[in-house]
Amino acid sequence: MIFNFHNFSEDLSADKYCLSPLKLETFIERLRENQLKIVSLKEYLKLKDCKLICVTFDDGRVSHYDLVLPILTHFNIKATFFIVTGFVGTKGYLNWEQITEIKDKGHEIGSHGVSHQSMRNMSQSDINQELQQSKKIIETKLGEVINYFAFPFGEVPRTKLSHQYSIYLSTQIEKNFFKNKPILGRINVKQSNSVSYLVKLAKMKFPEFQLISGISKLKTKQFK
Repeated sequence: MIFNFHNFSEDLSADKYCLSPLKLETFIERLRENQLKIVSLKEYLKLKDCKLICVTFDDGRVSHYDLVLPILTHFNIKATFFIVTGFVGTKGYLNWEQITEIKDKGHEIGSHGVSHQSMRNMSQSDINQELQQSKKIIETKLGEVINYFAFPFGEVPRTKLSHQYSIYLSTQIEKNFFKNKPILGRINVKQSNSVSYLVKLAKMKFPEFQLISGISKLKTKQFK
């Protein structure tokens, strides 16, 4: 199962996806207490074991460097960071030096597009530009091939996807494949989700590549 995170801060007023660093630490500790192993996305795809846990971080926030990276280093956990190339170097977001350091510490980097716009109703040419340009920019800056793309807002385009990425990730789809491309489901972690609730989700055994359209569509009565 893949858990996806966004911003981190001690001030939780920013938005519903903003979490405290302590909550991430507690979540990791509880997973370990329950013998749930966190692996990199690369390892997750290789082993195809539904009992494994993977963590990803979207948007390329500066809090990922300041607050998340030390926690991952402490627990010796590898994660995947999805970067919006148009945000890099702007206020509140990572710069290329920080992204390079994250990569050099063994974490994976993926694309989250150029502009972070929904691709649900984009034209084919605009979709291609988002996919191709963001991939080219990241690969040029980091000197490595980028294989993963996470759809902004989890919204999968209605038109054909290119074959530039080996894996696409989303939080709002319900079919196992889209245009013959595997799309992995992720759970967006919200501020309102308790650690206990997240650990209960982590204990659920989904088949490999099973897609879930977000926490809201799971039967929450299972966790009471």
